[in-house]
Amino acid sequence: MNKEQVHEYVMKYLESKQCQIIEKAPDHVVAQLSPEADRELTNRHYYWNFVERTGAPPETMRLTFVFDAETYEQTKSKNKQQEKESMSQSDTILGRYLGISPLSGNQRSIQQDMTYGSQKLEQVFHVVGQKGRYVNLYEVPNKTSVSESIAYMSWLGVNFIVEFTCDLKRSEIHSLGICLSTGEIRTQFHESILKKDLTAKMPPNTHVRPMISLDRAISELHKNIVDKVKVLDQGWAVRAHERLREEIIRIETYYSNLVDAAEEEDKNEINILFKNRLEEIRQQYEPKIQVSIINCGFFSLLI
Repeated sequence: MNKEQVHEYVMKYLESKQCQIIEKAPDHVVAQLSPEADRELTNRHYYWNFVERTGAPPETMRLTFVFDAETYEQTKSKNKQQEKESMSQSDTILGRYLGISPLSGNQRSIQQDMTYGSQKLEQVFHVVGQKGRYVNLYEVPNKTSVSESIAYMSWLGVNFIVEFTCDLKRSEIHSLGICLSTGEIRTQFHESILKKDLTAKMPPNTHVRPMISLDRAISELHKNIVDKVKVLDQGWAVRAHERLREEIIRIETYYSNLVDAAEEEDKNEINILFKNRLEEIRQQYEPKIQVSIINCGFFSLLI
């Protein structure tokens, strides 16, 4: 993800959690967290337990999410200089003796770097992943009022991640949808859903058609994704096995020389080290394919 994509992702998260945006710029965003976002991002478990026990009004934290640290630091330094000059000009006798300050009442904001791979961004990814693994949405009818009930067809949509691992690693995302009325399976289902107007609340005067069992739907999707993996190019696995064989030969030669040069009482220990190293090499180089689910949902779509 580049800086612009991270910025867009974080903004969508803050807006979905109803956080108050205090300041927004291409390089940073200052947000007053909502109670829900504060619980998810600040790790203040003892504080929130205190709020729940006492019923005290919650005081959420203000965070500055920085997407471009270099630009942000330059802007911050420039603003501080301007602020210093402004304070110097307004430093009147009244201000010095009565303690009047233009900065009084400002809440301190904690800076959080949001570059790809940073701890706080990974925390946002984790929260979104846990809270957004399942949805139940309905397509909004074009007509605001209808005299007859509108029928929906329910779809089970699943986003799979297929990971190909050896000493190298790559992954592919496959989005599949299966109609729970007919058993039809569509590829690139997520992309097609993005074009539709969806709501979490079932619209009035609508109904859902009878559905096949969820177990059957899951079984059909599992079979489909396995069939897709089977026909993929397996050259990467062949090359991984070749590298594994070369590495085993190198390790065998190395430890064989060690055994030949070692004292008799040390040979058993060297053989144990050799076996352990072989197991590590196999774990690293042997090609493996793992299929897992990123998220899924039920989508009631208009016929």
